[in-house]
Amino acid sequence: MAQAFRINTGPICGAVTSTSAVVKAAVVRDASQATVILDESPAFAAPRRVAAAGSWVDPEKEYEDRILTFQLSGLSPGTRYHYMLELNGVVHDDWAGQFTTFPARGTHTSFRFACASCSGNRKLVFDPFLAPEVYAMLAAEPDLAFFFHLGDLLYDIDDTVIGKRLEKYHWMFARKEVGALFRSLPFDYTWDDHDFLGNNSVGGDASNAAAKRTALEAYDVFWPHHRLASGSDGRYRQL
Repeated sequence: MAQAFRINTGPICGAVTSTSAVVKAAVVRDASQATVILDESPAFAAPRRVAAAGSWVDPEKEYEDRILTFQLSGLSPGTRYHYMLELNGVVHDDWAGQFTTFPARGTHTSFRFACASCSGNRKLVFDPFLAPEVYAMLAAEPDLAFFFHLGDLLYDIDDTVIGKRLEKYHWMFARKEVGALFRSLPFDYTWDDHDFLGNNSVGGDASNAAAKRTALEAYDVFWPHHRLASGSDGRYRQL
């Protein structure tokens, strides 16, 4: 019987275009075979399987899990897709997600999306800034194209060790309501000062160069994102 390797955070969908999307998930390090099962039907009547395009483990072992990246391409514009992960032969249908591709280029259409900032602070007892009811409310909102986080997802991620930064992202997305929301719609994310180092921190300061490199690497590893502008200077959305 296949061993049921766990999903610890995710799957998270992002970088959606009219014909593609990216899915990421953090799973136990020993999971060696990973596939996304994709279908337009929530019953997965005619599923397509996509193998992981990337698999990352922390060589320093500060971060315990394996982060998987799935590149979904050849999709139809304006179409809702359902997906779930298969790890070492075991399908995790209780962690199924969904997203809708954007309309074809040049198509005029109306759409709705949600945005917010200042999500949570793991330093505080009982997570008073997390407001889980907000995530549940957003998950129940119909026909959102995506959620755009405007910054301060977490507070004072002040580590120059990539594994410690990933642990903080992991903490956020392991929360039940947060994980459920971002399995129900795509996620886009940009920084503010607290996501980088702390209040009013500036990436251009020479003293922050090491933290800047680590922060960009952690973002690249953990988040499903559009193409980075460069590996050292930042990021932007490229559709």
